[in-house]
Amino acid sequence: MTLGDGIDPADVLQCLTEQGIALRRFDQHQVSLHEVFLHLVGTNSADTQGQPS
Repeated sequence: MTLGDGIDPADVLQCLTEQGIALRRFDQHQVSLHEVFLHLVGTNSADTQGQPS
C-alpha cells in the first residue's frame, strides 16, 4: 500500500488493529530513486530490448 503525503503509518496501523484486521507484518519502505525512474520511464527501454541506444 502506498500512503499519501501527510499520512502517518502509525495511524494506519492503529486503524487496522481497531478494525480487528490481523497483520503478519507491517513495514515501512522508502522508494528508491531507481524505482521512481522505472515507474516514470518504464522497463522497455532500448537497452532492455537489445537495441543500440
